[in-house]
Amino acid sequence: MEECRDDWDITQVLCEKLNLDVRVVKNLIQLLEVEECTVPFMARYRKERTGGMEANKLRQFLNTLNELRDVQKKAVVAIKNLEKLGCLDSTIEAALKSAQSIDEINHMIAPYKMDKKSLASRARALGLDDGAKYILNNPRKATDLRKWVKRGCEGLATLSLVENGVKHILCEAIAKDKETILHAKQIFRPNKKSMKSDKTEDKASTKKYSFKFQNYYDFLCLVSNLRSYQILAINRGETLKELTVKIVIDEKLENSFLSWCQEYWVERFHHNEMRKIMQSALTDSFNRLLKPKILRQTRAELTRRAQTDSIDVFGRNLKKLLLTSPVRGKVILGIDPGFKNGCKCAVLSQNGMNILVVDVFYLSRYKEAKLKLTQMLNKFNFQVIGIGNGTACRETEQLVSQFITESHKQELVYCIVNESGASIYSVTAEAKQEMPEYDPNLRSAVSIARRLQDPLVELVKIDPKHLGVGMYQHDIPDTLMKAALSSVVEDCVTFVGVDINMAGESLLKRVAGLKKTQVNKILEWRNKNGPFINRNQLLEVPGVGNKTFQQCAGFIRIGSAQENLLNHQPNPLDQTWIHPESYELTEKFLKIINLDSSRVGQDLFISQLKSSVRHKSIRAFSNELGVGEPTLQLIVDGLSAPGGYRDIRSIATHLYKKGICSLNDLKYGITLQGRVTNVVDFGVFVDIGVEKDALIHCSEMGNKWLELREVLGPNDTVSVMVQKVDPIKKYISLKLIKVEAVD
Repeated sequence: MEECRDDWDITQVLCEKLNLDVRVVKNLIQLLEVEECTVPFMARYRKERTGGMEANKLRQFLNTLNELRDVQKKAVVAIKNLEKLGCLDSTIEAALKSAQSIDEINHMIAPYKMDKKSLASRARALGLDDGAKYILNNPRKATDLRKWVKRGCEGLATLSLVENGVKHILCEAIAKDKETILHAKQIFRPNKKSMKSDKTEDKASTKKYSFKFQNYYDFLCLVSNLRSYQILAINRGETLKELTVKIVIDEKLENSFLSWCQEYWVERFHHNEMRKIMQSALTDSFNRLLKPKILRQTRAELTRRAQTDSIDVFGRNLKKLLLTSPVRGKVILGIDPGFKNGCKCAVLSQNGMNILVVDVFYLSRYKEAKLKLTQMLNKFNFQVIGIGNGTACRETEQLVSQFITESHKQELVYCIVNESGASIYSVTAEAKQEMPEYDPNLRSAVSIARRLQDPLVELVKIDPKHLGVGMYQHDIPDTLMKAALSSVVEDCVTFVGVDINMAGESLLKRVAGLKKTQVNKILEWRNKNGPFINRNQLLEVPGVGNKTFQQCAGFIRIGSAQENLLNHQPNPLDQTWIHPESYELTEKFLKIINLDSSRVGQDLFISQLKSSVRHKSIRAFSNELGVGEPTLQLIVDGLSAPGGYRDIRSIATHLYKKGICSLNDLKYGITLQGRVTNVVDFGVFVDIGVEKDALIHCSEMGNKWLELREVLGPNDTVSVMVQKVDPIKKYISLKLIKVEAVD
């Protein structure tokens, strides 16, 4: 790491910023920077040292730590650059060393940054910098600018040209002055500025998007009152040239700021000629440099805030979606609906590993379609049908509903599956490698079926941006989106756990501590040597050392295994989330309560374990074993799981009864159940069985919005009442009656 010079203690700053204990902060810095631990590992296996912080809090700490380290590095670079320019003095050096944010440093070095293409830079190149400095440093004297006049020299040929050049330098000095910038921030606060948007005047036809942006025609709102979704909508409208947008500053505020500038910059000059030059420079500086900069910064800050909120919304929804409960132990028929190219079908085995059959039927050939479904049902006896929610979904749903009724199979059910990203995934290199013999259209049907069997395993293959659960996520820069969402995916994958003998590349590379090259080596080892028998075999994989093993081993599971040719013995603790570093401690604990690890997962074992813990508390056992309570509690929880493994995903139904099938059937006051598809800043979108998702606006939730926005997410079930239907715009407004089920 490059030397970081500072006049502040980073530990103390972190304590103050995040309201944390000094001991915890020191532990966290040690874990992150010295021991190079991952956030999931720390959140689960280092609770004693982290103070029991959750993963999201640890990531917040990590981000703040990285920001402060960047400040330290930028201060070092700034000091070196100013030294080279000969502009460094003890005051600016001390100020840079004490800066605690990038903005502070930028403000300090702004006067020394030169734009070679600016009018001021051109004037300096002509040698007029001394003239401008003389004026600023001698307000009581009149500066004779005629001595800079050079006949026949471009830009210096006349006194007027010299004055203009000097004014340009003075303009820049005013615009970069620290006191002036601070006063501008105080005057032009967010609650004193407004954003105005209106319909673009010169656009000939706006039929395609006009209804989407009509709320922002003749729109005016204080900057401080703008919601994130409004900012993003206005930005998109401006990009599509449907809206014209500007930030409006009250004229009284402008006059107040200019009055202050007049006194600060102009009134101190004693000679009228110098006052005229400064007055002209001030006016030009405000109109050409300061005001445009204030407006740009306001838009940039609004966009930055809105993007951050959008990423937070997307992250919450993505986590809910990834942790949707799996449908285990059932043969599933996945259908990717379509009109022209037909409805693509795929039947998957109970574990999803085997594609039993693929086929296509056409909605226009109704009898033939039902015959194909009947033949597949008779041969493979599927129990669940998953229908993608894209084009022709509702028509396919009607067919399937009638087919189920006629089949007289009481256990046969269906549900609608979010197919966002399935078609994109079907043409990727990973999909081709996984299903080389199938057409991309058929691969998407397989993906839809697998999303029911194990949503997490299938959805990690798809770029989160294409999963359709967010707020203007396609307008967010890829770098910001990927950085934020990769951690969400990593947390979900890591805490659910990965069966190393079943997982593919897309899932393994999301496990904390594993890099892409190591994942490839693991897959190569598995193909060559067969399934892993225990976690310790990971150390035999080239490129997987002790540090990697420490970080990833607890999140990798080994299912029931037999001794293989390499004479490795299976370890029953490898089925649990107990870390190998705690195996010895676990055996000691089991010995105290007269249990054997070979019986992990058995009902009697779990019953006796719980009885022992109730009889003698966790605290008593931890004192006896000389270990922290959080670690022992983790061991007890791991041993208490049925079958040795506890899936943190709740077991909830995916299914809801088919009700309304057309917008025209909806009427005010109708009550029905729906499935949440997306949660955004202004409300919740719900699939109620028609071709368009309906909206529960935040004002229609009985004052529970602030609470519900944090817990509701994709696939949750709600009861709603229809409030308004607009068939032309395909807009449906709902009122929340009750939250039926939250995953």
